[in-house]
Amino acid sequence: MALDAGRAELKAALEAERECCARLGEIVRREREAVVSHDLPALLAALREREAIQAEWSRLAALRRALLATPTAAGPDGDVEVASRIAAVARRAGEVRREQRVNEGLIRTALGHVSGLLLALESALPGARYDERAGLIGRRDWGVAVERRV
Repeated sequence: MALDAGRAELKAALEAERECCARLGEIVRREREAVVSHDLPALLAALREREAIQAEWSRLAALRRALLATPTAAGPDGDVEVASRIAAVARRAGEVRREQRVNEGLIRTALGHVSGLLLALESALPGARYDERAGLIGRRDWGVAVERRV
């Protein structure tokens, strides 16, 4: 009887973890869409939601590990449903990791473009900088300096 209860708890934990991974994958895609569309409020909302879901996933993964280590759950050996759920969680986790790698690449590329733009700006407009409101400030003769360089 304890074995059945342990396996039921493990199955429920695995299903919750799979659902958590699915939600996290969706959030990561929304995060990418916000970055691409330069939608800062949407990006911040996605990041907050992602943080909460990642904390939930971490808790569920720890629960799964603990349950798999107990004799009452007895692991996936001989239980096709438990093995299937473990495989589903692994697939979802792999999908989330791939989505995260896409986002990391996109953000690195965007940062590279911003760095290049700032370098070009500095060479064309020495002393140029952004203020606290992201407004470009600097010398008044920039128009003349830029025309001479172009």
